[in-house]
Amino acid sequence: MSEAYEITIKSLAPNEFAKLSTLVSNIQDDMEEDGKPFFITATNDEAEVRTLAQNALSAVYYKAIAEEFKYTTMEARLRCKLDFGLQALLEQTSLVSKKKKTPTPAAILAKKVMRTLQIIKFKWLGYEQKLEVMETLPCTRIMTTAVFCDYLKQIEFYYLDKGLRLESINETLRNNALNIK
Repeated sequence: MSEAYEITIKSLAPNEFAKLSTLVSNIQDDMEEDGKPFFITATNDEAEVRTLAQNALSAVYYKAIAEEFKYTTMEARLRCKLDFGLQALLEQTSLVSKKKKTPTPAAILAKKVMRTLQIIKFKWLGYEQKLEVMETLPCTRIMTTAVFCDYLKQIEFYYLDKGLRLESINETLRNNALNIK
């Protein structure tokens, strides 16, 4: 077998993944015609992009929580964002780029969200009002992969104490989402 084509791209910004996908589809056929396998590895040093497995796992968790505690799936999602997401986002505000020693884009977004909460006097709102705010507030969608992973683990620990064992629902998906080998 001949040697494989391999392309490695480092420090790929989140908005560049779509460009990469187009590039790959355009050149993949040509490379495979040479009889060589084609591999591409894309990494983002700032870990700004959540994985599809993480998104899928969170959806599974929200559904299980909703069924167990008689919420709608949306209400379970909003409760998790409020009860665990804001704390995780607060921790994200301190992320610093390894290369530049400046705040990461994710940290900057997290700081803007926290500032918005201060402006609307969020901490003085009632729980139901806070849930309404969480519906439009960018919270989990701006989390980094690592922070979202911590968020999912916090949900697991909390609901385990309430008698719901989320980590056993879909072990393969969980291992992929949390990068467990």
